[in-house]
Amino acid sequence: MNTIQEKENVREWLSVFSSAAKTGNYSSFYKRAYNLLSVPSRKRKAVTLYKLDRYTKDGDNVIVPAKLLSTGKLSHKLNITVLECSSKAEAAIKASGSRIIDVKDMVKNGKVHLII
Repeated sequence: MNTIQEKENVREWLSVFSSAAKTGNYSSFYKRAYNLLSVPSRKRKAVTLYKLDRYTKDGDNVIVPAKLLSTGKLSHKLNITVLECSSKAEAAIKASGSRIIDVKDMVKNGKVHLII
């Protein structure tokens, strides 16, 4: 899979998902995450805090392979790995008691949700 990426963190995420897809129980999950991330940035969907709040429960581990926007609010605690995050969304995440985790640490967790 040859892709030209302009950002270092995207390359890091792609390598983490590629290695996780080769080794592990959730290989199809990480292949899907890889495919969602390998598209150009203009084709990636943006995710809002409202969507995170609606489709997750307290204590979930969530991967967002897109930009996280601050529309809505977060009413429960999550462990979030996000590619890009607006400053208002980051403040709302910290205000809700949630944590932003590195992608390498998130892959080590057992049950992970992919929000797109």
